[in-house]
Amino acid sequence: MSPHQGRSGATARKSRATRFGPRVCVGSATWETAGVNFPAFALAAPELFDFRPGLPAQQARFGGEFFPVAIPEDAAGAQFLDYFQREKRTGDPKGIVAIDLGDLP
Repeated sequence: MSPHQGRSGATARKSRATRFGPRVCVGSATWETAGVNFPAFALAAPELFDFRPGLPAQQARFGGEFFPVAIPEDAAGAQFLDYFQREKRTGDPKGIVAIDLGDLP
């Protein structure tokens, strides 16, 4: 079973309140693995490597779910990027947003 099976694709979820005010839930996203220093990244954001059912660590820290783009989403080997580009119920194509953080300070 994949860590994302049975969950909706890259759709926004309802905001939840925290003691600091409303928290926006980002839904689901993928992150590029090429060029990543995995030991350093795992120390900085260990939640991104925790795939327990429901992804509670990611939900708690980020308000959403993040999956490495290159890992398979299902037993057939479809990657998360491909999975997120299809509407779950109909199979119709849907848009996704790519954000390049490479030029940020």
